[in-house]
Amino acid sequence: MLKNGWKMLKEDMRKNPRIIRHTLALFAAQIAVILVGFLIKGIQTRALGPETYGLYAFFGTVTGILAIIFRFGHYNSIKVLLAENKDPEKERQYFGLGLLSAIAIGFIYALTIFLVSFLIDYRFGPDYGQIFRVFAAFTIVYPMQFMISDLSVGSNRIYPSAVMEAGSKLLYLIPLYILFSQGSLDLYQVIFLNLITGLVAVIAVFIWLRPSFEHLDRLYAVLKQKNKEYGWHFYLGIVSNQTTYRLDEVFIATIINTTQLGFYSLAGIICSPMVMLSRAFSQSMFRRFAHSAKIPAKLFVYNTLWLLLAIAAVYLLAGPVVHFLFGEAFAPVADYAFWLSFAYFFQGAYQPFTFLSAKSQGRELRNVAFAEAVVNVLGNLILIWFYGIYGVIAASILARFVQFSGLFYYYRKYLRTHLKQE
Repeated sequence: MLKNGWKMLKEDMRKNPRIIRHTLALFAAQIAVILVGFLIKGIQTRALGPETYGLYAFFGTVTGILAIIFRFGHYNSIKVLLAENKDPEKERQYFGLGLLSAIAIGFIYALTIFLVSFLIDYRFGPDYGQIFRVFAAFTIVYPMQFMISDLSVGSNRIYPSAVMEAGSKLLYLIPLYILFSQGSLDLYQVIFLNLITGLVAVIAVFIWLRPSFEHLDRLYAVLKQKNKEYGWHFYLGIVSNQTTYRLDEVFIATIINTTQLGFYSLAGIICSPMVMLSRAFSQSMFRRFAHSAKIPAKLFVYNTLWLLLAIAAVYLLAGPVVHFLFGEAFAPVADYAFWLSFAYFFQGAYQPFTFLSAKSQGRELRNVAFAEAVVNVLGNLILIWFYGIYGVIAASILARFVQFSGLFYYYRKYLRTHLKQE
C-alpha cells in the first residue's frame, strides 16, 4: 500500500503542481510554527513551572472557547463566497468586508472577556480573573486571526495565513527568549508578548491583502443571504462541535486541576502536527472542491498513510521530546500524547470532508456537529469521574470517530443525490 501510494503521489505532483506546491508550503509553514512552538513551550514550561503553566493553559482554554463562539456565520460564509468568486477586484472587496467584520466582532469579544473575568473570580478566585481583565483589550487579535485563516483558504491564497502564523511565532520567540535568559520571565509577560506579536502579524497581513472597501453594502447583502442558507447552520454546528470539544479542558480544570490541564494541553500540541498535513491538503483543495463533483479517491489514500505514520512517530518520539523540551516534571505528557494521537487520527481522517463545506452543505454539517457534541459532553461527564485524564482522552477518540462517521455518511449521500441529478 505504501509503495502504491508513493507512486500515486509522484504522479499527482506532476499533474497538479500548484495544489501540491500550496499544500507543501502551508504544511512547511505549519511545521515551522510547531517547531518554533515547541521552543516557545520549552521556555514557557521551564520559566513558569507546572502549576503556573496550567494557569496559562486555562487562559488559553477560556479565550479559545469564546473565540469559537464569536466566529458567527460570517467567517465561513465569506470563505465559501471567495471560493465561488472569480473576480480579483471583488476578492479584495471581500477582504475589506472580512476585515471590518473581524474588527467589530473583536471589540464585542474583548468586552465579553472582560465581563467573564468576574465570573472567573467567583469560581476560581481573583488571581485568575485579574489576568483576563488585564489582557481583555488585546484579545481582539483572536477573531482577526480566524478571519485571516478563512480569507486565505477561500481565496486559495495560502501564503498570508502561513506568514501570519509563522511570523507571529518568530516575533514572539525572540523577546521571550531574551527575558527568559535574563531570569525575569513571568506569566503576565508570557501572555502580553503572545497577544501583541500576534496583533502585529495580523495588521501586517491585512495590509498585504490590500482590502478594498467599495460596494460593502452590496456585498454585505450577499453575505447575509449566504449566512441564511448556509453560514448560520454551519455556525451552529461548529460552535456545538468545537466548544464541547474544548469542554474537556474545562472539565479537567474544574474537576481535576489546572496542572493536569497544562499536561493535557501540551499532549495536544505534540499530536497537532498529525492533522496539519491533512488540513493543509484539504485547504489547498477547498476552492477546487467548490467546482468539483467529488473528492479525489487518492486524497483518502494519502491521508490515511500519513496519519498511520504519524501515530508511529508519536509513539516513538513523544517521550524524548517531552524530556528534552519540558523536563522530567512534565513526564506524564508523553503517555497522554500517545493515547490522544488516536483522537487526532480521526480528526485528520475527516479533513477531506471540507468538500461538504465548499458545497454549502450547512445543515448536514450542523447535524454531524450536534451528534458529536452530545458524545463530547456525555463522554467527558461520565468517563472523567471513573478514569480521570484517560477518560477524557477516550471521550475525545469516540467523539472524533462519530464526526468522521457522520461526515462520511453525508458525503456518500451527497454523491448519490448528485449522481441521480446527472
